[in-house]
Amino acid sequence: MTLIYLFLLNLIFLQNIPVQKPTFNSPVDFPIYLSGNFGELRLDHFHSGIDIKTGGVTLKKVYSVEEGYISRIKVQTNGYGYSLYINHPGGYTSVYGHLDSYNKEIDKYCKKFQYNKMSYTVDIYPKKSDLPVSKGEFIAFSGNSGGSNGPHLHFELRNSGNQEPLNPLKFGFEVKDKIPPLISGLFVYSLDQGKQITPTPVEYKLKQQNGVYGLSSSQPVKIEGKGGFGVEVHDYLDDSSNPCGIYTIELSIDNSVIYLFRVDEFSFEESRYVNAHADYRMEVLNDRQVHLLFRKPNNRLSMYPVMINDGIFNFQPGTKYPVNIRITDASGNESKLDFEVEGGSLNMLSDSSDTNTNPIFSWQSNNYFEDSFVRLEVPKGAIYENMSFEYARTFSRAGLYPYTHYIGSPSIPLHSSSILSFNAGMIPDSLRKKSVIIRLIKNKEPSCEGGNWTGDWLNTRILTFGKYTIEIDSIPPHIKALNIKPDTNLTAQQNIRFEVTDKLSGISEYEGHIDNNWVLFEYDPKNDLMFYKFDKTRLKSGTKHELELYVKDAVGNKSGYHSTFIW
Repeated sequence: MTLIYLFLLNLIFLQNIPVQKPTFNSPVDFPIYLSGNFGELRLDHFHSGIDIKTGGVTLKKVYSVEEGYISRIKVQTNGYGYSLYINHPGGYTSVYGHLDSYNKEIDKYCKKFQYNKMSYTVDIYPKKSDLPVSKGEFIAFSGNSGGSNGPHLHFELRNSGNQEPLNPLKFGFEVKDKIPPLISGLFVYSLDQGKQITPTPVEYKLKQQNGVYGLSSSQPVKIEGKGGFGVEVHDYLDDSSNPCGIYTIELSIDNSVIYLFRVDEFSFEESRYVNAHADYRMEVLNDRQVHLLFRKPNNRLSMYPVMINDGIFNFQPGTKYPVNIRITDASGNESKLDFEVEGGSLNMLSDSSDTNTNPIFSWQSNNYFEDSFVRLEVPKGAIYENMSFEYARTFSRAGLYPYTHYIGSPSIPLHSSSILSFNAGMIPDSLRKKSVIIRLIKNKEPSCEGGNWTGDWLNTRILTFGKYTIEIDSIPPHIKALNIKPDTNLTAQQNIRFEVTDKLSGISEYEGHIDNNWVLFEYDPKNDLMFYKFDKTRLKSGTKHELELYVKDAVGNKSGYHSTFIW
């Protein structure tokens, strides 16, 4: 017994010894200012790194933060675009995303692979001995490739063993931050067991006095029975106007901690649970990011070191409870919100789930909806809590397929894909290969969801509830030459550029040839740009060449461009 006791004491002691973090170099040679930080709330995911500002320009030099070797080179049209992964001693991997280009050695290695595969998009895993790097070595230029919305460097640190991203700001990178988190709203949720879904919350305005937040009015917070809280909070760093994410949120009720959220690391597999951690409805409908300080039934996020009764508290009538919320950023700056709750009635906004006659989908089971026009299968675990399923259909469209379907509520998130099918027997066989299910989005271009046929039913998988219909895509992609025409002398040019657009289903394949040889055309979908950079090692200069470019959309419509040029 004594040995077990001593063992437990020793284990506790070891757990309290501070871990010595490795010292990394900065990935850039200028002061680090951030436009985004680790764990920041994004729609459908937590941000997995830090976004380092590059002054609104590309081609800033990027350096390896430690010695190691290039373990992965990935080029894609979306996501991180041009990216590099470097394995370091000690079990860490650094990741550099949205790059413009690599250094000469890495570029040569990558291009050889691309030409062998005849593909712009590649995912390469070099051998340990292929591309070693030293600490502080120049590896790439910063850019704006992939899904980036502006020039910057996306930087990550990961655990090499499981590839889980770690919070880089806990590893000593110099980022100036003396500003505590800004709390802009308190939200109170009535969580009686009879509720089918989380109801619309009541918001309480806040004021700050002597560094502590409190309620802006004398109106007390009253909750009858079970309740929970949410906070709208952002962090700001020195000399930067970009709102960033926080590091910890701690909730204490009646002097006991019942909830702690901490952003040290997470897995990519669980990142979509951000839609359960945050109030998805507030994000979608009101563009507000609210951290829920309680856990929904199917929220399996691992970022809660403390979670008592799912963060839900049972408030007794006539009893007053002190509530304390502590929020910190990665630099240790802290903000406090203190108020009192009195057990009693709470005038919540009406929750339609109490009186509605819509079918109830359970998060614990497979759910089905079907009529003669539509089928929907929502699998077990695809929603975070029970939901009231809404469906409507309108006959409001001209064309071969006249129906618009309203599938569920867009303010309810899906964690995994659901199967949506439409009865489209009125579409003739000759056009079925050109038929796609699309999602109609207010003030945005329609999103093509694809589709495959089973008899007269067109099926696809969806990750979002919303407004859907079927369109026929019979128009091929459009190719517009930007700097070339027949027999153009391009000797003074660095590339050949095209604007490539598609009306509906989107570009799925493309291929370029010069003098009947495959050449590397790059594709930037967000700018509708396709281009070939002249390569002296593969193209003979001072002569006439023949160019062919073929582009195909997702349903097989194909366009081509042919020209000659001098280079």
